[in-house]
Amino acid sequence: MTPTQLKDWVRNRARTSGVNPQLIMRYYMLEKVLEKIAASPYQHAFVLKGGFLIGSLLGVERRTTMDLDATLRDFAVSQERIVALLADVFATPTAEGITFTVTWVEEIREQDNYPGFRAHVKAELGTLRADVKLDFTTGDTIHPEAIRYAHPLLFEDRAITVYAYPVEQILAEKLQTLLYLAEDNTRARDFYDIYLLVRLKPESFQLSTLAQAVAKTFRKRGMGESFPTLVSERLPVIRSSDRLRAVWDRYARNLPEGPLSYAEVVSAVADLCATLLTIPEEDWLPPGDW
Repeated sequence: MTPTQLKDWVRNRARTSGVNPQLIMRYYMLEKVLEKIAASPYQHAFVLKGGFLIGSLLGVERRTTMDLDATLRDFAVSQERIVALLADVFATPTAEGITFTVTWVEEIREQDNYPGFRAHVKAELGTLRADVKLDFTTGDTIHPEAIRYAHPLLFEDRAITVYAYPVEQILAEKLQTLLYLAEDNTRARDFYDIYLLVRLKPESFQLSTLAQAVAKTFRKRGMGESFPTLVSERLPVIRSSDRLRAVWDRYARNLPEGPLSYAEVVSAVADLCATLLTIPEEDWLPPGDW
């Protein structure tokens, strides 16, 4: 493949989808990173999560991202080991001739204080260059368990199969973040992701399984209050917050489907919480004071 061919593909997809060409290019390069990982000895340790996975589920037209998020299972995470892992994965070019070079790796810290690392990677095809980020964490709760997920490629009629979060775990972490941070949340995309999955992909998750994922995730992250208490105390604060409304309004200006109000996305969160509260206590795992 030549840089000109790739630019033409990206330009055409951007035109038909309405997505910025730079975002399409980064998404394509992240696909190629994913393909390298899926063909590597680290494929069983790597579990895809985050915005790239949500974009894959819903379509790049609805959810774009600039990075690839994953948790690493049964893998002692350190900066040196991440550098070595990526050097191994990127040792050879892709079939298209794309090369990846790690420019630097920095430590990040997740809310639950497990170590994580962000790798800044330069992707090159001839004179074409794109910068992408790869975020790796460890110690994440995954319920019910990682699934085998087939990611459909942007420009090819085939898929890459990788381990990935189940949708229940995606939603559990999003809910935990919203209720934990409340007015301190600056991540409008958490509201958007819940809205998209609840309103557009309700068949992608089971409520009883989601309840269990919520229970395990909240407990793992040190949320001592019961779920009903958190919902009753913090959801009204979120709903009435002028600060969060302003954060959302700035984010929503560039949404592909046009205007989407803060009230609409908060209603999706509230509806999901209300439905979860109808799940019998005995169906929440692990047992606790709910």
